[in-house]
Amino acid sequence: MLKRKNVVCLILSLILVLSLFGCTQTPATETGVEQSGDTPTSPASDENTSDTSAESVEPVELTFWEMLWGPTDTWTEAVENLVAKFNEEHPNIKVNVQIIPWDNYYQQFLTAVTSGAAPDVSTGAFQQGIQYAAMDEILDLSSIVEEWKADGTYDDFLPGSIELHQYNGIQAGIPWNADPRVITYRKDILEQAGVTEEDMPKSWDEFMEVCRKIKENTDAIPFSVIGVDQNSNHTMLNFMFTNGIGMCDKDGNPTFNDPKVVETLEFFGTMLEEGLLAKGSAGYKVSDLDQMLVTGKLAMGFYNVTRIAQSDPEAGPQLRIMPPFPAEEGGTPRCLNWVNPIVAYKQTEHPEECKIFIKWWIENGLSLFTDGKAEVFPARQSFMDDPYYDDIISQECAEYINPNGTSAVWPMENLFTAFAQIDGENYIGKPLQEVLTGKTDYQAIADKYNEMIKNAIAESE
Repeated sequence: MLKRKNVVCLILSLILVLSLFGCTQTPATETGVEQSGDTPTSPASDENTSDTSAESVEPVELTFWEMLWGPTDTWTEAVENLVAKFNEEHPNIKVNVQIIPWDNYYQQFLTAVTSGAAPDVSTGAFQQGIQYAAMDEILDLSSIVEEWKADGTYDDFLPGSIELHQYNGIQAGIPWNADPRVITYRKDILEQAGVTEEDMPKSWDEFMEVCRKIKENTDAIPFSVIGVDQNSNHTMLNFMFTNGIGMCDKDGNPTFNDPKVVETLEFFGTMLEEGLLAKGSAGYKVSDLDQMLVTGKLAMGFYNVTRIAQSDPEAGPQLRIMPPFPAEEGGTPRCLNWVNPIVAYKQTEHPEECKIFIKWWIENGLSLFTDGKAEVFPARQSFMDDPYYDDIISQECAEYINPNGTSAVWPMENLFTAFAQIDGENYIGKPLQEVLTGKTDYQAIADKYNEMIKNAIAESE
């Protein structure tokens, strides 16, 4: 009787152990299903579910090429801080940023895209979205714009800036900064020369008279431009616009051999010949003009908006922005204003994550300007309400740029595919470089580069 009782107890214990073993397996299987979202149908399915679960906790990685839009120290830190903030708020996405210098940027991007090594996202030059959209390499960002139209953010962008970056029905890029070209001058040097605010020039002739007064009454160089790289392009375009001419007419026909272009080249030749334009302009960089303005060696310089007005306690208060003026009094004043985009590339394996990042980056990017000391302005107008922009330089830029800002492709309304080659190969700036180095056959120079522009347009069609 005792033996039978022991056998019964042994059987009951075995049943209990088996029951407990079964209970411990069920939650593990259910947890795997919850993580993966799949229903296991076999042991093989369980194995696949486990692998998928492990992969899902790893964040998607995006490579972001960010251009150097400000001083290296402040800009790099601001970009890295903002990327870190995005990564913290989006644990399923990890953005890895690389700062790209402007030197040889055109070839660097072209090589990367054509070799299948494009980044997922990048900022870049004005034409970049259209250039690579024409090559079918750009991700359509229209869904972001539609969201902004629905919540009102769309109205915060500079008028026409979003449409400027549309190509064949897609949104090839989202504008995020405005990069105007202006004449910065030292108020104290102009006052020493006898030039007051009421004497601000209203034509090329009056501007040359201001330069002559500076030369006669001060030790400063009257005026300088930046002759190297794309800055020569920017200078030439700006002064062409003030003379009422673009590189093409509104229908896209090249106009670089127009008499107004020749007049523009001659204007710089005359300035150089009279000693009103720095002889070293052909080789100057941005840092050169900054240094010359700070030290008082230069009275006026044409380039992007300098931030030394905020960073230099002595020279800064003396710097002002000259209102744009036309070639002839009574004409239309214009100033070149680049509206630059952020883009995503079709080569990415994570298009939706790219869109999430781009939308967030633009919506939360104020610190790039305020902390990064960006030498560009926001494309979002509300950002200009920040106290950071209370300085006189920013206020004058806002006053002069908004009514007079001119797209680089004016009088055309939209970017065209050949612009990338024309800008990248500096077909507009090289003619000015020739003049700055002493060449004076202005018509021949204009004819030569008009043919290059014409060929670039033909090859892109």
